[in-house]
Amino acid sequence: VIAFPKTGGGHDPLTGAPTPITAEQRFEAGIDVDPELMSAKNDETAGQNEAAGGDEVEASPAGDA
Repeated sequence: VIAFPKTGGGHDPLTGAPTPITAEQRFEAGIDVDPELMSAKNDETAGQNEAAGGDEVEASPAGDA
């Protein structure tokens, strides 16, 4: 018995999960996010990070506070 049948990619053929949720489901859960808007913002942010030289962070040597 397989409790959670999944494919190698993490897809559940029985339920079709994962799938995007509807606006009604987001409202019911109290989540106010537009997936298309978030995707556009993420794409824009990625472009800004690349233009600024990436999102590299300088690390200080151990012991410096």
